[in-house]
Amino acid sequence: MKDFIGNGGVEDINPLPSSSSESLSSGSTRILPWSVIETTNVLSTQTFSPRAGAYSIMPGKISQTIETISGVKYTLSFFIAAFNGPNNQVSLDITIGGSLTTLTYQSDIDWEFRYFEF
Repeated sequence: MKDFIGNGGVEDINPLPSSSSESLSSGSTRILPWSVIETTNVLSTQTFSPRAGAYSIMPGKISQTIETISGVKYTLSFFIAAFNGPNNQVSLDITIGGSLTTLTYQSDIDWEFRYFEF
C-alpha cells in the first residue's frame, strides 16, 4: 500500500514549534505539503498526546491535493480525536472530485481509527 498523503503525521514542521501550542496562520508553509487555509494549531505532547510522534494538529482548515487515477479504489485512513470541541465533537470535511463528505467524531480525548473509501 502506498501513502499518497505527504507529511501525514504532521511531523515535518519547519521551523519546529517554540512552545507547546503554536498557531499557524492562513498561508503558512510550515507543514508542507499541507496548505493552511484557516488558523491551525500545532500541539506538542505537553498539550495533547498525539497518536504517534511528537505533534498533533487542531485544524481550523488545512488542505492537500493529491493526484489519483480514475477507476482505481483508494482508502484514506487516519486517527481522529476530539479535543476542546463543542461537546467533545469534531468534524472532518473531505472533498474528493468536488463531492463533500463530513465525518463527525464525538468522544473524550481517545484516538479512533477512521477510514474513507473512494
